[in-house]
Amino acid sequence: MQSVKEKTIKREFEVKEEDVVNDDAYISGTYHLGGNGLKEKVLKGISDEEVYKLQFDCIDEAETFYNMLAKVAGFSIRKDDLKRDKNGDIISRKWVCSREGQRATKFIENDKRQREPRSLTRVGCEATFHIGLNRKDGKWIVKEFIGEHNHNLVDAINTQFLRSHRTISNPDKAQVDVLRKVGVKTTQIMDYMVKQSGGHQHVGFTQKDMYNHVDAMRRIEIKDGDVEAALAYLCGKAEIDSSFFYKFNVDEESRLTNLFWADSTAQMDYACFGDVLAFDTMYRTNAYKKPLVVLVGVNHHHQTVVFGSALLIDESVGTYEWVLEIFLIEMMNRKPISVVTDGDKAMCKEIKKVLPHACHRLCSWHLQRNAFMNVHIKDFTSIFARCMFMRGSAEEFEKVWHQMVENLGLNENRWVTEIYGKRKQWAEAYLRGKFFAEMRSTQRCESMNAYLNRFLKIRLQLYEFVQQFDRAILRIRQNEAKADFESNNSSLVLSTKLSILENHVVTVYTKESFLKFREEMKNAELFFVVGLESNLSSQCDIQMETMPSTNSSVDMFATLPGMRGEHLSNDQSDMYIDYGEFGNITGFQQYGQTMTTPWEGGDLNKYPNEKDMQPFYYSLKE
Repeated sequence: MQSVKEKTIKREFEVKEEDVVNDDAYISGTYHLGGNGLKEKVLKGISDEEVYKLQFDCIDEAETFYNMLAKVAGFSIRKDDLKRDKNGDIISRKWVCSREGQRATKFIENDKRQREPRSLTRVGCEATFHIGLNRKDGKWIVKEFIGEHNHNLVDAINTQFLRSHRTISNPDKAQVDVLRKVGVKTTQIMDYMVKQSGGHQHVGFTQKDMYNHVDAMRRIEIKDGDVEAALAYLCGKAEIDSSFFYKFNVDEESRLTNLFWADSTAQMDYACFGDVLAFDTMYRTNAYKKPLVVLVGVNHHHQTVVFGSALLIDESVGTYEWVLEIFLIEMMNRKPISVVTDGDKAMCKEIKKVLPHACHRLCSWHLQRNAFMNVHIKDFTSIFARCMFMRGSAEEFEKVWHQMVENLGLNENRWVTEIYGKRKQWAEAYLRGKFFAEMRSTQRCESMNAYLNRFLKIRLQLYEFVQQFDRAILRIRQNEAKADFESNNSSLVLSTKLSILENHVVTVYTKESFLKFREEMKNAELFFVVGLESNLSSQCDIQMETMPSTNSSVDMFATLPGMRGEHLSNDQSDMYIDYGEFGNITGFQQYGQTMTTPWEGGDLNKYPNEKDMQPFYYSLKE
């Protein structure tokens, strides 16, 4: 049996013996009186006389008591009357049932109403709880209490929908704010909170309350304006990162038009890997529908790195000129060797103006798509692609191109004529020897766009946009850090017969770069020098032809003036390269993209197709 003392309402102030509440009075529900966690007692119901005997230290304590009493009974409360003395201090506070009073007639009889009026909830209930200040001891005493209601009370399972019993606690608010900052949707946050609390009836608030809280926090964050909040965020980053750079301009009405930013890591990446620059425009990333331009490149792990980002007012020539000029200013006017774009006319014009010496390559994927859309001839797209990627000389390309145009009757086709005029920006024959870090298209930009779409939504305000963009970039850089760790703390298994060279290279290159280089080493094992002649001409050709033999193997024959031709076996174990002999050939230079077997991938077991039957040419120079 519990003692009488354990069955009383524990409170900070002293409870008289005659005021002790009966054992039956408290069965379910709790309320807190005072600031420590000991002042709570299970509560079911309490008589009017017992309520009148209560005293409270503050108004909040009285409100907590009445609200918990309302939750146990099955109704909601709201604040009503408040009185102050001549000094402005509160001396009286009153709470009523949420269904007290009646809706004003003017709101019911409104003939100009455009939407359906809300359902009536007030029925004139007279339940009330009124306290007043006792100036002698500073306690708040009950002056009026009416516990009777003129309406049905709500059962326990439905009290979760009563307004005064729906409150997001401070710990829950902190949890919601953290989840929102990492991009979790509000509905998903609500599902998480419900799961965590054990059901909707235990979470303490509704999804609408959650949306209201999120909206309130968003309004606080941008109370001075969305743009001002975003610029303040960037300014804060500049205070932490001394090399952080951001630049913006405004129109005649002082509205933000263009915004560019790049941190110190982006600048260091550009200093190391800025030889090749690719950029494209993405849309639907923010509430203002401003196009986003992300300038990217390739790092030593063959991963995409971001050099800078810009939100633009439009895609005009002047806007792109502003972006490129600001970008070069931030990067100490170091210009890239090569640029890859999708062929946008405004981009092309400004690249030619701002980066006149950069080799501008057009995206091969966009070219093939345009070929399909503009030339409605069967298999033209594949034929065009073969011309684009053919490894012959410029003269051979011209011959093949004109023959194709004549055979297909495309002499009058406008698109074919226009694209031929830009052939030096897309034909492999003209781009050979230029460095593009293996980029033939803006695929890295497209992949970056798809990745960013996981973080950037069309409803994002500018302040939220820059935060989510930073979160996306941090994840990319974490992947680079992981690749650095793996390259520095693990060793790849050597697999070629050029063990000395391979063992040295594995200590110099990153993992991804080494794997690519090793493929070239394996292909080089297919060739060896069989003889040299002292009178080697200043320039000669090696012609390798592939011919399908009866046993589906590949016969290759290498010839040089003054060099004996030797059949190259399919058995890789019989092949080697004598690098000492190659060293006697001064100025050896390979003009092909890779020294591989003629078909893509160098698969010895693959039967060559028509494309594989084409000859490949390499040159030797002194």
